Amino acid sequence: MVVSIEPGYYEAERFGIRIENVFEIVEKVGGFLAFRNMTLGPIQAEMLIPARISGVERAWLNAYHDEVSRKLWPLLSRQARHWLSSVTAPV
Repeated sequence: MVVSIEPGYYEAERFGIRIENVFEIVEKVGGFLAFRNMTLGPIQAEMLIPARISGVERAWLNAYHDEVSRKLWPLLSRQARHWLSSVTAPV
């Protein structure tokens, strides 16, 4: 099964921000179900307010960016790798 998780923030008549990720539901050891990330695009950290991010959220974002970087790195040019490094740096 594939699901989309789309958290967002909207201000009426002004703007909206949505981060959309697609996940596959996979079975883990013991029959438990978990999400496997299918989306491989960096999340724009400049839009975040670091003081409002919990330690768990920061750890998730850094792990996600590490996964994005590891999987995309071999596919990119030198210039694109430089960009990827900058946008997936730990928060």
